[in-house]
Amino acid sequence: MKTTNLTGMAMALFAVLLSLFVLVGLQLFRFESEGYRQREIEQVKQQLDDRAAALKARIYANIYAVSGVKSLVAMNPDLTQDDFSRAMAVQFREKPDLRNIGLARDMVIRFMYPLEGNEAAVGLDYRQQPNQIEAVRLALGLNKIVLAGPVLLVQGGEGLIARIPIRVDDPASGEERFWGFASVVMDMESIFAGAGIRANDGTLRISLRGRDARGPEGEVFWGDAAVFARDPVTQAIELPYGSWQLGAIPVDGWSPYPILDAPMMWMYLVIVSAILTFSIVIIILLAKTKKATDALKKERDLFAEGPIFTIEWRAEPQGRWSMVYVSMNVEQILGYSAADLLDADFCYSSLVHPDDLPPILAELQNNIEAGTDRFEASYRLRTRKGHFLWLYDFTILVRDQAGRVTGMRSYLYDQSAQKYAEEALRLAEARLEKTAYELTENIPIGTYTMVQPADGGMAKFAFMSSRFLELTGLSRAEAAADTLRAFACVHPDDFDDWVALNAKAFAEKAPFFGETRLLLDGQVRWITAESFPRTLANGATVWEGVLADITDRKHAEEALTESLRRFNDLVDHVSVGVYVFWHRGDGSADFEYVSDGWCAMNQLDRDAVLADQTLAVDVIHPDELEDFKRCNQQAIVEKSRFRWEGRVIVGGLARYMLIESSPQFFDNGDSRWFGIQQDISERKKAEAVLQETNNALENEIVKRALLMEQLRIKTELLEQLSRQDGLTEIPNRRHFDERAKLEWQRAQRVGLPLSLIMIDIDHFKQYNDHYGHAAGDACLKRVARALKACGERPLDLVARYGGEEFVALLPETDRSGACHLAEQMRAAVEALSIPHVGSSIAKVVTLSVGVATHKEGHAKANLSQLQACADQALYRAKHQGRNRVEQEVTQPAPE
Repeated sequence: MKTTNLTGMAMALFAVLLSLFVLVGLQLFRFESEGYRQREIEQVKQQLDDRAAALKARIYANIYAVSGVKSLVAMNPDLTQDDFSRAMAVQFREKPDLRNIGLARDMVIRFMYPLEGNEAAVGLDYRQQPNQIEAVRLALGLNKIVLAGPVLLVQGGEGLIARIPIRVDDPASGEERFWGFASVVMDMESIFAGAGIRANDGTLRISLRGRDARGPEGEVFWGDAAVFARDPVTQAIELPYGSWQLGAIPVDGWSPYPILDAPMMWMYLVIVSAILTFSIVIIILLAKTKKATDALKKERDLFAEGPIFTIEWRAEPQGRWSMVYVSMNVEQILGYSAADLLDADFCYSSLVHPDDLPPILAELQNNIEAGTDRFEASYRLRTRKGHFLWLYDFTILVRDQAGRVTGMRSYLYDQSAQKYAEEALRLAEARLEKTAYELTENIPIGTYTMVQPADGGMAKFAFMSSRFLELTGLSRAEAAADTLRAFACVHPDDFDDWVALNAKAFAEKAPFFGETRLLLDGQVRWITAESFPRTLANGATVWEGVLADITDRKHAEEALTESLRRFNDLVDHVSVGVYVFWHRGDGSADFEYVSDGWCAMNQLDRDAVLADQTLAVDVIHPDELEDFKRCNQQAIVEKSRFRWEGRVIVGGLARYMLIESSPQFFDNGDSRWFGIQQDISERKKAEAVLQETNNALENEIVKRALLMEQLRIKTELLEQLSRQDGLTEIPNRRHFDERAKLEWQRAQRVGLPLSLIMIDIDHFKQYNDHYGHAAGDACLKRVARALKACGERPLDLVARYGGEEFVALLPETDRSGACHLAEQMRAAVEALSIPHVGSSIAKVVTLSVGVATHKEGHAKANLSQLQACADQALYRAKHQGRNRVEQEVTQPAPE
């Protein structure tokens, strides 16, 4: 019986241990797996941060490398293609990412560098390009650099385009005016390669989205779009306006947790395997013990049927016990022959083990004195070979008529095998009981075993762990002596129900589970008890159970109930619907709570929604359902706050609702969402009216902006024409006067030199008289082009001063530089070899040139004095033979 009980207890403990180890193993695997994934994410993020920083730095470096074009245009609004090419050649030097740059004055590309290969872009009107005008207008409205692309280029291929709005000072109004755009085309592949970004670099798979700087909402334009669908690590790349989003995952995807390579998991598996192996060994030992017990029982059965030898001896006061009869089979058991035992000198007591002889003699004497004629004993006898056998002795006393003992007859049976088996069983049971006790003493719950007799009497405790005794406040002796003492600690208010519940389980022999309060030392504790019955072969019932302290859990439940009560009181007085929703780790979901306001808002029954959460989803408008699910799934995956605005169908009508919730995530994969729902239909109506009004205003603003732009372009065109000489197509006298005034002020302010060259065509009146005015006009045009070609710097200005006179304004130019340029101009016109038979100094058209400089010992009081000095130098050149360059006469600086 006892062995069977221990075997069942060991099996139950093994099942409990196995369940605990599986749960702990799963949690350990989850913890280690999440840690492994986090480390992998950190590695990807570190690499991605480096690439994002390199990409951003490369883009900005290219943009700012050419941003000086704004200053170039501001200083020379009328620059030429040659001026632009020379300036950009410097900026493009050692910039492999820059493909080309175009200047679009008045929304039309007029200059391009490099020009070769990009001729198709010259003359492009952005207003006729629907795929680019949006970015152009955005840069115009923001007055900021806007990065567009990748876009298809007119000259072929794709590139990134930086739109740089350019404004210049308007002398007439004193304010800035829009001049045009600089469009910088950058080679996207070169930038990415320079930043070390490749779609698959052997370690990462990278993708970019946010075409035209639209950020995460923009389309994928580089790399594998599937990257963004595989939980990537992302990094925002801030652009001058807007952003891109860079996403990356490991090249082979996120790797699973390598459980077979994890030392922690191996250590856990080794420890668990050792404990489970030890438990299995104990169970096997119990099984072997049971087998030995069965064998012992069989031996006992054979005792009644097997060989029994008989001995008779005289009753002798001296205790010699000389024999008068032995059965013939004694020799095969003890090894002595019958003759040996019947010898007169043989004494039976000499065969008895010395340790067993005194108690046998004492028991024999007691039985004789007590008049007991039949008694049993087990003791050891020495065989002929010298070893001892355990014998079972059934003794009958033979008395005479006077009642005196005249002899004794014993029936003896060899029970050595039984005795040895019993000793082995005792030792095994002692070891097993010690092991089971140690196991039960080291778990945080109380365990116990009760045995109910087959006749249905009171069950008795067969085993109680220390934790069980601690929870019930009993000693082991008290519990063993009286089973009902275990009920004495039950709270008086729960006593009757608890006793009835136990009595019902004992009567029905059904599994028992219950919760009750205990009152120990004036303190109330909550416990839960659970036990399962097992019927033995003899009809007895064994109850194996556990007892656990759940006081902390009960207090938490009471606090939660009170919190929910207060929460319900609160939400009944707000104008929004409130809900608590669970999303389980296995994919299931259900509502924990919905307020009355929420039920009224959705016209749903609370009990129905709590039983079936899909009813809440069914009210979502069919056109909004996919967006609602997408937002929901995104919030779960990103573990972020959920917010959704959309329509629901309530009472057959569509209503706009705002739904918001905040999550709480748990280690087992569950998440709890605390949310509100608000009817925003009236607000949506107001927003629709406001949107219609805004659209109308925006359309009107756009129309007016277009009209203003057309008017500005026409005004600038007229202004340009008013500053340009109609014949020679170079700046006229008015333009020269305005520019000269500005450069004089700048020279005064910064202290830099300013030179002026006065130019006159020699004997031009005779040229007109001889060749005619048409030829004279053609001559003036050729001379103007030659003079303008000599003014290579963006700041230099060559203008027609009047008739056959020209003037060159040279900022930041000293006297030697001005004289050198004047000689170039004279030589360039002479090299034209325009025939002039009416000239007295040469057979071709020539020039007389006068040079004057402000600064370096030749400071002038004002601009008029500088012009007068240049005019005087021109006068001397004419009177000293013409076709020559003369400098001003040095004069002392004015005091």
